[in-house]
Amino acid sequence: MALPFVTDDVIGGMEISPDSDLGRELAKWEQHPTRLVPRGKQPGNSYVFRPYPKMLFKARQGRDGRAVVSQVEPHLSEFPHVDAYNRAVLANDEQNKRSQRVVQSAEEEAIALGQGWHPTPDAALAAYERERDQQAVAAAEAAFAVRRMSAPAQAEFAAAEAATSAQVCDVPAPKRKPRGRAAWKAKQTAAKPQPAVVPQE
Repeated sequence: MALPFVTDDVIGGMEISPDSDLGRELAKWEQHPTRLVPRGKQPGNSYVFRPYPKMLFKARQGRDGRAVVSQVEPHLSEFPHVDAYNRAVLANDEQNKRSQRVVQSAEEEAIALGQGWHPTPDAALAAYERERDQQAVAAAEAAFAVRRMSAPAQAEFAAAEAATSAQVCDVPAPKRKPRGRAAWKAKQTAAKPQPAVVPQE
């Protein structure tokens, strides 16, 4: 059976006249010149640029270890069970939400920029790479400096490296036992008898 001949002159849908009641009503909502806005007239809802609300971005480490701002949804074929796939989709959505933030004013944007957010995804990725490079340099300098430290300090640094897969730039000082009046107060508090609790019948 032969297909019907189709020409470019055939218009699908409904033809709306700009002079009809429906055309005039729709023209009130147009933001740009269209067929419903006669020549020489302005659209009823002319487009006006509004800087806010604005979305800001922050890069994070993705599933494959690379820096990402927004990850694509994982594919079902990557998981043995549907439950594991659903959990991965939820985790991916949470990751994307943590990488994006919407600000409503210039004041909110200034605060967010000071907290490490960026106006574009490219700027967020570039800042993430710079931070990683700085961490790598600091870790290398720390590894070089620890060679000149005492054996206990080297053991402490090695233990900190073994406890994490991240680069170790510094090891926090161990907590020291309180001395002087603070130690006396802690000892008195521990030795103070606690009131007995009589169970009620």
